[in-house]
Parts: sequence; structure tokens; C-alpha cells
Amino acid sequence: MTPAVHGGIVTGPETLEVDNGARRVPAGPSPRVSIVMPTFNSSRHLVSTVESVLAQTFPDWELVLIDDGSTDDTVRLSREVAERDHRIRVATSAHGGVAAARNRGLARTDRGSEFVVFLDSDDTWEPDALATLVTALEDHPECVAAHALARATDLDGRQFEADDLADSMRKRCVLHGRTLVDLPLSAPTPFAAMLLKNCVVTPGASLIRRSVLESVGPLVPATSPADDWDLAVRLARRGDFHFIDRVVLNWRRHPGSLANTSRRWRWGTLVARRRSVQSEENTPAQRRLAMAVLLEEARTRRSQFAADLSSRRLREACIGLPYTLLTYFDYCRFRLFPR
Repeated sequence: MTPAVHGGIVTGPETLEVDNGARRVPAGPSPRVSIVMPTFNSSRHLVSTVESVLAQTFPDWELVLIDDGSTDDTVRLSREVAERDHRIRVATSAHGGVAAARNRGLARTDRGSEFVVFLDSDDTWEPDALATLVTALEDHPECVAAHALARATDLDGRQFEADDLADSMRKRCVLHGRTLVDLPLSAPTPFAAMLLKNCVVTPGASLIRRSVLESVGPLVPATSPADDWDLAVRLARRGDFHFIDRVVLNWRRHPGSLANTSRRWRWGTLVARRRSVQSEENTPAQRRLAMAVLLEEARTRRSQFAADLSSRRLREACIGLPYTLLTYFDYCRFRLFPR
């Protein structure tokens, strides 16, 4: 029986059958972890990513490979790797972007699972990644999710010599007045820290309680490519993320990726920032905090714009100016017209 889908979240029966290419996979007991992996022209790295899932020391998982309209060999490779393990299922759809694909993949998971993780198709896990994340949430039932560290690698999976990604992820801050205060490594990651930046960085480094994920609703395509950060903020509004000072993921960085996506990233971040302030889920204290962070964001953008001008980085200044003005405009209108 096919489950109903509302807003990207599955409702209905707790077991289901999914078309796995040419075969049908019978429903069985619910796994503890549902892994959702969107794919789009992912043929170069898909097999190594799936192999890192198969190598996990924690075996109680399902993997849904949700293709987002690939035009290369991704679907064929997905079905081939699915033949290797009954825990892997494949679904296809028209191209709609990563947020929509994540929602569609989630809708095809077993809603009886306890935890959900969104793993990108070009990242790889360390063998103990799932075991580390699951244990953290078992030991900290008060937390809505857990997140750990990642290292940055080239396209062949080699760590960059000057990689400081893990150190950057360790640095989590909260805003006190106009002062940024570092959190100790022993502290969880609260809403206040997640507002300032995406502390998770890449979604495969985080494990989420399904019950909380379903309560906050699906990912929002309008915030892409910051849709994972928007989701993290909504989750953190419900409770802390447990922080694990351990590398569990290898994050492939594509040459020129920042230059190719910076404008989209700026716009997605702007939309996500607006949502953080405007959400009806905010308590009064959370809204005040979101407004304070919005103002700090405006000041930071202004400082960067001034630095670009003084250094004659005119292209960067021209790109940054509209977002600086829009951030100040948002702050003013949200202050004058709260809702």
C-alpha cells in the first residue's frame, strides 16, 4: 500500500514497497536510520559514496537514492549498486533541485525509522560515522539532532594540505550584545549558534530525530542552496544539536564551486535569514535573537563591502552591495512591521 505524502513528509502505513528499477523490494522491519541521497549527474562519485555507506559498522539503515533528472549514467549506476544490497532503493523524478529531491527521497523512506540523515552523493563517510552519530543521540535524548566534523578533499578524495574545515566547524559562537562568544567543545550547538552560521556545514555530518524533522516540515526549495541551513535553524528552534568533536565525513570540494554558486548562495542565505526572523514558531526571545543576528549580518556585509572598495575589488563590491542593502532593508521593515 502506497503511503500518502503531505508537504514532503510520509504519512500512512509504516512499511512500504519501492520500485527499485526492474524489481520490487518487499517491505520489512523498519530500520533505525533512513539515509536520503539526492543524485543529479552524479556518476563520477556515486559508487564510492554508496560504498562508504555499505562500509558502515552500524548496519541498521536504509538508503534511498532519489535521482533528480540526471542525464548521465547515474540512474543505471544507482540500480546496479542497489542490486548489491536489499537496504538500498532507487527512485527517479524530473529535475526540481536538491531541496525538492531531498523531500521526495524522504517521502520514500520508511516512516518507522528513528533517525534521518541527508547525505550528498559526492561525500563519503568514515566507517564509524553512523555508529558515532546514533550513539550520540542515544546518550543525549534531550537533543533534536547530532552533528560532527568533516574534512575537505579534492575530487579524488585526497585531503587538502591546508585543510582547516574541521577547525572552522569546531568554532561555534553565540552573540552577546555585539560580541561573539565562542562555545566550548563540550557544549551543544543551540539555536543562537545556528542562527549565526550553518554549524553543520554539510548535511551528511548530521543525524536528525525523525519525530522532530516531521514536526518542522520539509525542506524549502526557495532557500536553496542554503536549504539545509534553513532546516537546521528550524530544528534548533526545537532543541539543541549535540556536538561531536570527531571527523565523520569527507567533503569533496569542486574547483570553482564557490564562484559558480556565490550569487545563488547569497540569495538562498538571505531568504533563509528572513525566514529565521519571520517564523511564527519563534518565541519572543527567539525573535529578538534572530533580529540581533540579522543586524549583525547587515553590519558584517557593510564591512565587507567597504573592504572590497578600499582594496579595489570592484566586482566583489558590486556583487555584495545589493545584499548589503537588502539585509538592512529587511532589518528595518521587520522592526517596524513585526508581522
